[in-house]
Amino acid sequence: MLESLLKSVFGSKHEREVRRAKPLVDEINRHFAEWEGLPDEAFLAKTAEFRARLESGADTLDDLLPEAFAAVKQACKRLCGKTWDVCGLPLTWQIVPYDVQLIGGIMLHEGKIAEMATGEVVVDRDQVHALALEAIQVERQRGDQGLALARGHLG
Repeated sequence: MLESLLKSVFGSKHEREVRRAKPLVDEINRHFAEWEGLPDEAFLAKTAEFRARLESGADTLDDLLPEAFAAVKQACKRLCGKTWDVCGLPLTWQIVPYDVQLIGGIMLHEGKIAEMATGEVVVDRDQVHALALEAIQVERQRGDQGLALARGHLG
């Protein structure tokens, strides 16, 4: 009964974690919007800027997280509509991370395990492995289930 009362007042651990991450997501989205009109050359220079700030000790990885995640989100948006040949199949990029995916990334950065409906994440001792299921789902819908399963296990 007490646990139920506390959960109704403070929320579940999951809800508290999401609320805690929300200000970071808001900051990520602010940087993302600010960089919308940034020319490609200036945007690409952000990587060197982040690296320099990190190597000089001016910032930590935690300090850089909002800008780094915003850079990834902005890069994803700039890639939308471009097509590449992947394993013999044309793949058109059309993914810009949602806020819930940013929250999942924040949790992974903090060393927590995050599971999202948009993919599958496995954390082991030394690495983080993420498998995006969109391409596999497309192949399954086309009827290439054996191929999709093989690619899912082979990465």
